[in-house]
Amino acid sequence: MLAVAGGFRQEPWLLTGILSSYMLLKPGLRRYAIAFGAIGLSTCILWDIANATAGQRELHALTAVAHSKASEARYYHFSVVHNVLKWIVIFARSPGPVISALAAVGLVLAFRRRFPWDPAWIAVLLIAPFVVLSIVKPEWAPQDSYTVFFGILVLPYAAAATVAALERRNNILGTAVAAIIATSIATQCAVYFWRFNEPLPIPHYNANDVAVWKWLATNAGPG
Repeated sequence: MLAVAGGFRQEPWLLTGILSSYMLLKPGLRRYAIAFGAIGLSTCILWDIANATAGQRELHALTAVAHSKASEARYYHFSVVHNVLKWIVIFARSPGPVISALAAVGLVLAFRRRFPWDPAWIAVLLIAPFVVLSIVKPEWAPQDSYTVFFGILVLPYAAAATVAALERRNNILGTAVAAIIATSIATQCAVYFWRFNEPLPIPHYNANDVAVWKWLATNAGPG
């Protein structure tokens, strides 16, 4: 799955590297680490071979993004403060402020060894490079796609934090599930109306919608 996902985005390559390194540190998994990494990075390797055949530089699939970001920095002003606020907004939109707060509490408890902490380290190592880049090089502005795998990995910690908060109640599992579902529905409803209240001609759109592209062409800035 990581190999397939790596054909569309570069984050799976990072996750493959993190998981392969993790497997190397575990004696029971060490013998699978190299094969796992080779399969997970196969699309990166094939992409690099294709680029080299087309006359591009080595690792063009990675360096092209950096060159694109550097070009954007010549024409647009990027702010560290804006990037930090954007990270907050991204997590407020999805998985929502309540779930994000619970996930943060769960991660803290994990690093205090109250919960298993291996997935927590993997999640942090997955998001940390993008956070650091957005501060050191502001042109690497936060993107929703950077947080997909991170969000999936921290959801169990949000659930664990909810259970820990309700551990003295009767029927703790049912109460925790009900609380998580209720907060998810409430926050996602709020985000839905916030997200789609944008200055576009229609609330839902796709890449094939001619009306949207005409609107974008009419309202596009110079260049």
